Amino acid sequence: MYQVFSIYTIFYANKNLDASDNNFLSKRRIERSYYIKSLLTYTQIMSILFINNSQIYRIFGLTSQLGNPSSLVVYGTQCSLKALGVSHKDFLFYQTYIVILSPFIQYLGLAVFLLVLSRFSKDMPLKKIMVAALIFFMISYQPGIINNLTQYLSCTTLKDLGYDYISSHPYWTCNDPAYLNFASYVVKPSLVGWCLLIPVVLLAVLRKKKNQLREEDTSGMYGILYADLNLDHYYWGIVLMVLKLALSFLVYGLERDAQVQICVSLILLWGYQSLIRIKKPFRNKNFNKFEILLINLLMFNIVVTTYGLNSSEGSSIASGISVVVSALFNGGFLLLVIFKIVSLTIINLLATIEKGVFKRRVTRKILLHDDSQNSITNSDPSPSLVL
Repeated sequence: MYQVFSIYTIFYANKNLDASDNNFLSKRRIERSYYIKSLLTYTQIMSILFINNSQIYRIFGLTSQLGNPSSLVVYGTQCSLKALGVSHKDFLFYQTYIVILSPFIQYLGLAVFLLVLSRFSKDMPLKKIMVAALIFFMISYQPGIINNLTQYLSCTTLKDLGYDYISSHPYWTCNDPAYLNFASYVVKPSLVGWCLLIPVVLLAVLRKKKNQLREEDTSGMYGILYADLNLDHYYWGIVLMVLKLALSFLVYGLERDAQVQICVSLILLWGYQSLIRIKKPFRNKNFNKFEILLINLLMFNIVVTTYGLNSSEGSSIASGISVVVSALFNGGFLLLVIFKIVSLTIINLLATIEKGVFKRRVTRKILLHDDSQNSITNSDPSPSLVL
């Protein structure tokens, strides 16, 4: 339901963008669309950066998992696979296919839902909503899928064990022929598709439609990537996508040393924040400020979880203070975003009701006016008859 609400809100917020500069309600819809995407960015990067940190999951477990729906699917199917009699030896194959296919299956379910809904609403632009939904699913699933697939390609060595095993599936060894074939023909091609093909295709579509981005048909379908941006920075959604990809690869794919991961993560986030300060890509200056606030919070979380929650000295006081400060900052941020989304939704709902009431009043006035004219014409004699 959260995804359906997000797709619906983003699609209708991005229609007819030319009117948004002078229309109060259109501005509020784009603002709500931006905060929904900010919440998505926050949960995604949280799930990427703290996937190995047990402390952060104890505090913000649900928040982190919302950014990685593929992991939720994997965790939710483990008991089901066991109950169906599937051997734990085969979990690697089943869970990999589940991770790869879950967004397509969910997209198919959404398509069926919208198809049924369109039977009751003939004015629904079904094809355009499906394109917008497809892009939303790509953005929401991409970092989590890449994170999961890089786990399958990551090997771990234990001292005196004598062999390397897969990080996410300890039963499998990294030199097993079945695993090597599966990685070569399933995992790696899927990784290339999600990591390279999708960003390139989306960027090519945006470049091709650069001169049509403000038209209603184009903005409704692709507006999730650029509606809140200046036209000169229409590509900024791809920049954010590349940042998430780099962070996803960093956790399991490219570097195993924790200190290097921390330093590179901070450098990437700081670089993105600096680009926001220099380029100011968002149409609304408050969006630029909020984006910087979001990145600062994520960098703060990295530092606190590294040197506060996981303090080597084991100081309970420092750990307790870190927990309280993290809860205040992250909780305050989440409450602010949720308040913005809910309040803007209420404003939109009230405006819609008011618009409907106004239309009914205007219709009734027109009908009354016509009736009164007819009654006057039929009852009042003409001047010539009076004379």
